[in-house]
Amino acid sequence: MFGIFGSDIKQIDSSATEKYLIPPIVLMENAAIASCNSLTSKWNFSSCLIVCGHGNNGGDGFALARHLSNRNYKVRIVLIGNEKKFSYETKTNFLIARKLKIEFYANPQKVDFKRIVSASDITVDALFGTGFHGNIDSFYRKYFKIINSSSKRIFSLDIPSGIDSDTGEFDSDSINADMTVTFGFVKTGLLWNKTIRKSKELVIADISIPPVLAFSVKHFVILEKEILSAMVSDSKDSKEWIHKTEKGKVSFIGGNSGMEGSIQLASAAALKSGTGIVYTYMVSKSEKKFFPEIVFTKNLETTLEKSDVWVAGCGLGTSKESVTILNKINLMRKGKTVVYDADALNIISKMNDKEKISFLNGSIITPHPEEFFRLSKMRFSNIKEKISAIENFSKKYRTLVILKSPPTIITDSKISLIFPNMSPKLATAGSGDILAGILGGFISQGFSPIVSASLSVYVHFYSGYNTKNDNPSASEFLQNISNAKSEVINA
Repeated sequence: MFGIFGSDIKQIDSSATEKYLIPPIVLMENAAIASCNSLTSKWNFSSCLIVCGHGNNGGDGFALARHLSNRNYKVRIVLIGNEKKFSYETKTNFLIARKLKIEFYANPQKVDFKRIVSASDITVDALFGTGFHGNIDSFYRKYFKIINSSSKRIFSLDIPSGIDSDTGEFDSDSINADMTVTFGFVKTGLLWNKTIRKSKELVIADISIPPVLAFSVKHFVILEKEILSAMVSDSKDSKEWIHKTEKGKVSFIGGNSGMEGSIQLASAAALKSGTGIVYTYMVSKSEKKFFPEIVFTKNLETTLEKSDVWVAGCGLGTSKESVTILNKINLMRKGKTVVYDADALNIISKMNDKEKISFLNGSIITPHPEEFFRLSKMRFSNIKEKISAIENFSKKYRTLVILKSPPTIITDSKISLIFPNMSPKLATAGSGDILAGILGGFISQGFSPIVSASLSVYVHFYSGYNTKNDNPSASEFLQNISNAKSEVINA
């Protein structure tokens, strides 16, 4: 499944016509049929109000009205806008609806619109679609307020009206949908963490746009189980019997005084992901050892020499000793794959650009937004800015980035993947350590860095999400890692 910026949908629609001879009215018809099927399969109702704008989103609404009427639903249409601005396709579906004598109102007064809304079981939002940017003007705002304040279920076509389909930013009175059906591709504005609550349940409908057209514009892979399964299916050979050393070896460096649990959680997560052997060097001299399966080492150089995959930073601290350790890792890293997390990123963030490139080139980093800000001095207020910031950073420093926080975005600057799922269960101390450990584990098992990053984000999420406790500790994630991995590998 692909995500695109909503502003690119016009180019895709035009290409569908120019390259594949698919008329725009066919796309509009397919959108209406898909919307009708989604709506009627979701809810039981007898009457429906469809509120249409004068753009093509309104045209989808007019066509939907016909299909619902043909299925014997009581349908009312309200046009909020100007008939003179109809496209050919919108006008055609409008005239068909009028010929069918579907009950129709144009720009009604507030009191009349309240009555019309209250008389129907469901309200369909077909007002703006992907064309909205900025603020709702006063003419429309009164209608939006009435729709949102009613007790009726709301079904939005393509994207809830009042949301910017590129950025996810929205007007305070934008539509609060109970269900949204989006056409062809997921619009990035629907994936912004602050927007998801306004679109609620999201359905992606195939309206016969050739998927290859996503490659003609800026596009993103939406991480799903089936896509991940395809990514990993040919990544490595499976054997009935192998020695533990053939299952991968990974070295972990971190765990300063008081943070011994951090590096050990990461190490245990790597084991649970399927790694054969984990070597762990703790900065702390404490003898606190929580997982007997981990091979604890006393010498940093020996630890690094034991594997080709290193995970550094979990509970490392930022002391002079920690900086020395990180410098040693950079000196010895030639030919190794290094994951920098947590305090390693905090140390690197204080370096100049030349030093940052030396550390980050060819590495994988797993920052949360504040760590990313310290590294890049870049903040973002919407999903478009977030994507741009991460891709630019990845390209400049030649590093693969996993930016944690919904939606999680993975990029090596050539391909970007979005994982939109979110859960409060993951907001717990040690959750990031678990992700770093799973990631190191998958790399050690032979998966490519981009596949490992994608797989680790998915497995990490469901390891936390599937815990029985509503407020789990990170250690509870561990027991679910194997099952989450198996769901993807065996899909």
